[in-house]
Formats: sequence, C-alpha cells, structure tokens
Amino acid sequence: MAVDDQYTVALMHFDGNLTDEAGNVWTSYGGAATSAAAAEFGSEGLLINSLSDCIRTTAISGGRLDLSAGPWTIEAWAGVSSTFASGDNNNLFRQGGSDYSSRWVFDFTSGNLRYASPSNSIFWQVNQTVSTGVLHHMALCSDGTTAYMCLGGVIIGTRSAFNLPFYNSFNIGCSGGSSLSGQLIDEVRISKVCRYSGVQGSSYNVPTSAFSPTACLPQPIIFF
Repeated sequence: MAVDDQYTVALMHFDGNLTDEAGNVWTSYGGAATSAAAAEFGSEGLLINSLSDCIRTTAISGGRLDLSAGPWTIEAWAGVSSTFASGDNNNLFRQGGSDYSSRWVFDFTSGNLRYASPSNSIFWQVNQTVSTGVLHHMALCSDGTTAYMCLGGVIIGTRSAFNLPFYNSFNIGCSGGSSLSGQLIDEVRISKVCRYSGVQGSSYNVPTSAFSPTACLPQPIIFF
C-alpha cells in the first residue's frame, strides 16, 4: 500500500475491494459494494443503493482522521445514476453516528452540495445543482482562514474557515431522507492539507487520474 503524499490520511480506489492505502480498516454495511457502474478511474467504484448502505471505520488511531484542527481536504468523485429525490440528503461523508446533534455531513441535498454540523451550528449549502448520470470531482477544504466548496473544476462557494468536529466513526454513505438509489462514489481522498483554493467562481485543476505516488497532483498549500 502507498499513499500519494505525506498529507494523505485516507485513500481508496474501490477497485474490487475496500482497501485504504493509508491503512484505515473499513467495513461494509447494508449492500454497499464495489461496482463497475461507479467507476471514474480504474475498474470499479463504490455503489450505494439504499439508505443503510455505507462503509465505516471506527479504528481511528493516533488522530489520523481527526480534522478538528489545521488545514484539511475531503474529496471524491461522486454522483447519482438517475435522479435526486427532493429534500433527501445523500451523504458523501459523515463523521459521527445517527444522532443528528453529534455528527457532521458533507452531502447532496436535493442535488446541491451541503455541509452541515449541528454541534457547531454550521449549515452551508451552495445552490449549484449537480447533474446526474456522471461522476463529478467534489471537495470540501479549509486553509485555516477560508473554507472552499469545489465542484467539477470550479470553486462554487467560500466562507470563513471551520474545523470538523471529531467523532470516532467515519462513514461514506449512510444517508437520510425517504429513498436512495444509485449513488456513485470513487477515488476518495482525505488529507491534512488544503489542496484547492481561490475566490468563488474561480477554477481549480481537477486531477485527471487516480491518486497514486506517481500521479500529477494539485499543489498543496503548506503553512510553516
């Protein structure tokens, strides 16, 4: 196993398995499974077909997935195969359990990207509808001063920086709402560095291949 650089704390390709190149151990729940239908790079991605489908790690040792301080980035290629249900929250990332007050989520809400953290009263939604049937690169990141929401090569939103509350349960999937079918996720990377930045509406370089030690990666922002 090999991560792409020293800032990466989780990296999954989903090419037939749930291997995390950073060494985190993930378990599948519900019917979450790899599928060629969810692939952006490589042979397969992660297919989420019901509200209970997710993968989860609780073996978070040494603060590896603790993003409660410092710069960070969470990103993936994601989308849905057909339609978004109105009002439903299709989770991409969720840290914490089922209790609404003790978790944060980065999700699709009626097809728009949203970050919600009830514990620190942040509800940030950018009304930029995500088209269906394809996977898009999307990221949420912070450089310690500004937070950035990114979609398909464009920084679609900025706001004052915030940190992600730490809970010892990190999920990909496990959505809320009334229904879910055909959620596609591939090439997940979590980093302790801000990889994308700029003013709202500006462009950023979307990675063009799977993250690997030899891939051409966006230049991280490093603070000394």
